[in-house]
Order: sequence, then C-alpha cells, then structure tokens
Amino acid sequence: LTMVHEADRLNRVVTDLLFLSRPRQLSPEPVDLPSFARELSQILQFDIEHKHAQIVTAFPVATLFADPDALKQTLINLILNSLAALPETGGNITLASALAAPGRVTLTVADDGCGIEPGDLQKVLEPFHTTKKHGSGLGLAIVHKIMREHDGALSISSVPGQGTRVELTFPGGTGSGAHNLEHTNA
Repeated sequence: LTMVHEADRLNRVVTDLLFLSRPRQLSPEPVDLPSFARELSQILQFDIEHKHAQIVTAFPVATLFADPDALKQTLINLILNSLAALPETGGNITLASALAAPGRVTLTVADDGCGIEPGDLQKVLEPFHTTKKHGSGLGLAIVHKIMREHDGALSISSVPGQGTRVELTFPGGTGSGAHNLEHTNA
C-alpha cells in the first residue's frame, strides 16, 4: 500500500514538474464563477466531506476572464491547501470575487485554518517548499506560473492560528485580455 501511495505521489510530482516546465497557450474566456464553484465542489466533494468543511461563496462579480482549465487547476490546488490547513473537523473556505483596479477582477480563496508562519510565508512560492507531510511543494509554484501566464497577480497573506488568504487578480474581460495572448513564449 505504501509503495502504491509513493508511486502515485511521484507520478503527481513528475506531472507537476512537466506542467511547470512547459509553456502553454492559454485560451482565456468568460468564466461564470457561481457554476464554476459548483463544479469544483463536486470534483472535491470527497475531500470537503472528509474534513467536514464548508465552502462559502460570494460572487458580486459573477464573471472572470480566464483559461477555464488553468483556473480549475489553480483553484483545486488552493482549495486542497486550505483543506489541509483546516482543523480535523469543521472550518470554512471562502471563495469570493471583487472588482480590483479598473477592468481587473480579484478572486480570493480564504480559510480559517492554521495559517502560515512568517518564515514559511516568504518561501511558499518556491518549488519543493512544503510544510505538509505528503506534499510535493509544487502546488503554489503552479498557481504562481498560471497567474503569470494570465498577466495576473498573486498575493498571499496569513495569520498563524487564524487562516490564510490568497488573492488572484486577473486582467479584465475581452477588451484587455485579447492582446495579452500574443506574447506567450511558445
């Protein structure tokens, strides 16, 4: 059993490394956040129920302009991180949207888990940095790469013992997103 687990883990690490090293052509399109969040909850249903956690959503801005597959990978990574940080039972993860600078939308993933120590917060985006027993330390590196590919921004704030908040800021809708696609280094 341990060997199977380790083989799975190694497989995930290799997949993640390949993802990090390969440039990808993104196809941003309008994403409906409420239905996207429902889909994510279904994908992660087992993990969420296992932790007796609650996902709370607040989408005053209902649409985001992003590559749906990349966004799904980003949010799955962030939600799994949040779930790992929550207490054994209970705890909340909040997904929320807001209008940022003109034409930009911020998507926030926040939890009320154990938080990240200040010394670790500096290093969380570095590949292979992990505080988890079974983590590869590549999840946030992937999130960071996806945000760079979107010409977006990523910020993480955390208070030990109170929780962590990750803010993803995406360029606006069709108007500003279209010209960003030309300079991907394929």
